[in-house]
Amino acid sequence: MDGSGQPDAGRTPQARSSGITTLYSDNERRTWKHGELIDTDSPEITSPNEMQVIQLADGRVMANIRTRDKRELRAVATSPDGISWTKPQFDEHLYDPICAAGIVRYSFVTGNDRNRILFTNPDSESLPGSRQGGHGFQRNLTLKLGEDEGKSWTVTRLLHEGSSGYSDVAVAPDKTIDVIYEGARTG
Repeated sequence: MDGSGQPDAGRTPQARSSGITTLYSDNERRTWKHGELIDTDSPEITSPNEMQVIQLADGRVMANIRTRDKRELRAVATSPDGISWTKPQFDEHLYDPICAAGIVRYSFVTGNDRNRILFTNPDSESLPGSRQGGHGFQRNLTLKLGEDEGKSWTVTRLLHEGSSGYSDVAVAPDKTIDVIYEGARTG
């Protein structure tokens, strides 16, 4: 829209741009500041948006970012403080069907435990024989588990076969994994 409330002349829906950052408070939520711009729509990463963040075991923060990129992968950036960020890089292990995803820490190293992170999204690519429909095709909601702070995902489980969409994941105090997601009934 221009200043008069009219659509911008010559602007198409494809011409929109996006950018991502973090908001933080350093005074117990009395005031808020924004961190550095993590990324904006660019030739390297198309339309970064709907990111999720997680704290890594070494104290850094990792942003897991949805994109509209032709590579069909999610992007990842890290930060020592949640304010300044590395340049986002594509995660070759995380297919992105242009859909919000969930990420949560399952465990930190304590006693006999391991560092584990869980990730959920429709993954129409990595499950054998499941890729159909091209970029943006949201099918086969999966749960992935990684034990190396998001560098790789060693376990993949199909949670919902067929059409699926936005998802989120949480871990209960008893370590039960809870996943909420959009999905069509099958059968």
